[in-house]
Amino acid sequence: IIDTGIQGQIAAPLMLPDGRLLCFVVDRSGPMTMKLWVSNDGVRTWPADESMVVYEHQEQATLTQSTSDVDFAQYWVDMQRWSFGHPAIRLLDDGRVFVAFYAGVPGCLSVRWASIDPLG
Repeated sequence: IIDTGIQGQIAAPLMLPDGRLLCFVVDRSGPMTMKLWVSNDGVRTWPADESMVVYEHQEQATLTQSTSDVDFAQYWVDMQRWSFGHPAIRLLDDGRVFVAFYAGVPGCLSVRWASIDPLG
């Protein structure tokens, strides 16, 4: 187990044929985002300037998980506000990367996706 230094929660990894490792990550620690990270050196480094924001969630939740005195009622309210996540990633036959996740607002969620050229 290696600390990547990537802020976030659930992540979906994908090894590319050229040896790079991609990681599609849910980050609820700052601006709420779904980010695609890349390691070019066998997972030793994950340069922030090479990461890509795929989705930015507009509804901000109170970050009760980052405090030591967790109010569980507020935690469940936050879980309803955090209506995005569950990253999935696959390599397509044409060399592009397909990412999928859910996002929306409480009561109105949808599946979102993007096709990304990992070389571009």
